[in-house]
Amino acid sequence: MVLVMAVTGVLGAEAPSLRVVAVSGAGYERGLEHGKQLREPIRRLVADWKQSIREIYGQEPDGFLTRFLKRFDYLPAVRQWTPDLLAEVRGIAAGSGMSFEDIFALQLFNDEFWLNAGALRGDRCSALGIRGSSGNFVAQNMDLRGMLNGFQVVLRTRDATGFETLALTHAGLIGLTGVNQAGVGVVVNALTQLRWAGEGLPVAFVIRGLLERKSREDAIAFLRRVTHATGQNYLVGTPDSVGSFEASVGGVAEYVPRAGVPVLLHTNHPLASTDFRPEYDRAAKETNSVERLNSLASRLSKPPAGNVVDAIKQALRAKDSPAHPVCRRFEGRQGSFTFGSVIYELSPRPKAWVTPGPPDQSEYREFELLLAGPAGGGGR
Repeated sequence: MVLVMAVTGVLGAEAPSLRVVAVSGAGYERGLEHGKQLREPIRRLVADWKQSIREIYGQEPDGFLTRFLKRFDYLPAVRQWTPDLLAEVRGIAAGSGMSFEDIFALQLFNDEFWLNAGALRGDRCSALGIRGSSGNFVAQNMDLRGMLNGFQVVLRTRDATGFETLALTHAGLIGLTGVNQAGVGVVVNALTQLRWAGEGLPVAFVIRGLLERKSREDAIAFLRRVTHATGQNYLVGTPDSVGSFEASVGGVAEYVPRAGVPVLLHTNHPLASTDFRPEYDRAAKETNSVERLNSLASRLSKPPAGNVVDAIKQALRAKDSPAHPVCRRFEGRQGSFTFGSVIYELSPRPKAWVTPGPPDQSEYREFELLLAGPAGGGGR
């Protein structure tokens, strides 16, 4: 069963629409449905991406991507750790009529930019986790390149066993962040200060691999077991825990706040790992990341006394530092902006709140993850 709909934000005229796509079955079947239903957006996004390669690198994109995929050989790790997701990527390619190489490279879209350009161009994600008396939450603003505006998607998947996952993503990508029906949720921050390699498991596959797990123990074991391709913080929550794990080629370092603090906050500088790239300047001030972390801390230093979801929404809409806001408006395809915002309630019946674009311009839409019924239900 496939369901596609568009929902337009209500807080601002500039807010993009939110597509909701539901797919089911084994990996290839899910991908095939994804590719068919989003065929035109996928093809348009790949064309836009290739044009950006011409503009930024002055190279023909097909040759550029061929060299990129040879230089960064991620397929063996994807095949080893997440074979069903590799089949899903093959299905997206078939359904959209694109080559497998283009769609596999699209899964590395955000990794590609800083690996090749050697610069932090879009690392502005702000994430949080709350261990509350009424339940646990993880949430974030996902900040990405402006060229992705208009391609926002909520992807609802049911695997061959009927297990359901909800992910914020863009057309053609298997996932950026998400939650599953067991209440395992993951939000992320790029940590480009940390060591990376030309092999290992890329971020999108780590995220979806985590969302295949049904308990904290299984999720953290998976996170520690795989070899990571790039530096990334994974803030992983379940109904009984919230933890922050900074991954790099050298392994996984858990960030643990001081004893008794029930709130975890993370932006784009390491708080626990010391596995830095050799060329990274450890004296760098990381002003943008620190300012956003301070903004979150000023609003969520302890669990809110009132409605937790409302307090998180206000924190994610914040512009406490005009130069380095948590919530970034779209200012053109070359810059970064808040591509989407998510809040996941981790409970026996999980919920998600999602906006397309900055949350000060678009109202959050609520979703429930269903334990029964067709794959497309639960949004309202």
